[in-house]
Amino acid sequence: MEKNIKIVYVTHARLPTEKAHGRATVKLCEAFVRAGAELELVVPRLWARAPQDIFAHYNIKKKFTITYVSAVDFSFQPFFEYATYPLRFISFSVFAALYCWKKYRKEKNIIYFSHDAVPLYFLSFISKNIFYDIHDFPSESVYAGTVMKKARGFSVQTKAKIPFLKKHFGVQEDKIVYWPNGTDVAQFMIPMSKEEARERVMISGRKKIAVYAGQLFSWKGADTFIRASRLLPDIDFYIIGGTKKDVLRTKREVKESANANVRFIEFEQHENMPFWFRAADVLVLPNTGREDISRYWTSPMKLFEYMASGTPIVASRLPSIEEIIDEKMAFFAKADNPESFADAIQKAIDGGQDKGRRAQEEVQKYTWDARAKKIITHMRARILQQ
Repeated sequence: MEKNIKIVYVTHARLPTEKAHGRATVKLCEAFVRAGAELELVVPRLWARAPQDIFAHYNIKKKFTITYVSAVDFSFQPFFEYATYPLRFISFSVFAALYCWKKYRKEKNIIYFSHDAVPLYFLSFISKNIFYDIHDFPSESVYAGTVMKKARGFSVQTKAKIPFLKKHFGVQEDKIVYWPNGTDVAQFMIPMSKEEARERVMISGRKKIAVYAGQLFSWKGADTFIRASRLLPDIDFYIIGGTKKDVLRTKREVKESANANVRFIEFEQHENMPFWFRAADVLVLPNTGREDISRYWTSPMKLFEYMASGTPIVASRLPSIEEIIDEKMAFFAKADNPESFADAIQKAIDGGQDKGRRAQEEVQKYTWDARAKKIITHMRARILQQ
């Protein structure tokens, strides 16, 4: 008879957040619960921000326990926020470990799970049952080094992390389980025509539309998307997302370069993204090839959302992307090359529906439930059966 699993997921993430990692965290928690685990999510209590309804923000139906733990927080003073970030991170990690020790010190089967090495470092002093979900490739710090030695198991979203973990940290391969990020597939498979979707997002006219959705960090490649727009003046290029600061900076750059066909949609609610993806003629994933986080470590949630929509995709030809999609499901372009992207975007618009349908068929296996089940199976093998 299988033992029940109780997972305590500890993360320093500010929830809810406009960034994708917040959605990934909460959706995986929900999937763990659907898979039969009991789960408690431990997050920091921020002085400048009252706790918000995380379940409502992320449309979570299968609820779990959320516990707020104190942290030394100066985020109410922007001047000090970045300078004191390490203090907030470490103080939260210490207080979270103390909270877990006090509550669970008599329970042996609790599994402490996190995508942050620092909380796991302190938790490793109170329990042997720590499990590291590696998002970005970890730095060779004291915190990460200790967690690599002590963790009972690891989960990764890209295949490239496995040989790197073996080489840099000596992690045995049987400790690692691989499964990419996912999405709520049904949410993006909406029964709506392109014309109806355009009406829903208030786009008029018959011009072709290319969409990039996501943050404007350098490694995301939005600059390549913008430069490609200059080569396709008859197509409207929409950028949806980004922080206020990044959007203002990018708008200035676009204005200075006289890109009349680039449009910005700021602060769009996630529940509206399926309509944007259906309204588009092509969805673009222009990740840079200059940074390892983009080449090897990322498992872009928007790629799975793009796939589920059935709209043709143009993506950078990178290892992290090609382990999910191939030539039968998308058009590839050379990373950081606007000419290559412009050519691929035009090809996708001229005839990419078959590839869009194949991508939509393939994405059915990339769900949060699938990832949660993979990890729980590995937890049972690595922790509960020892």
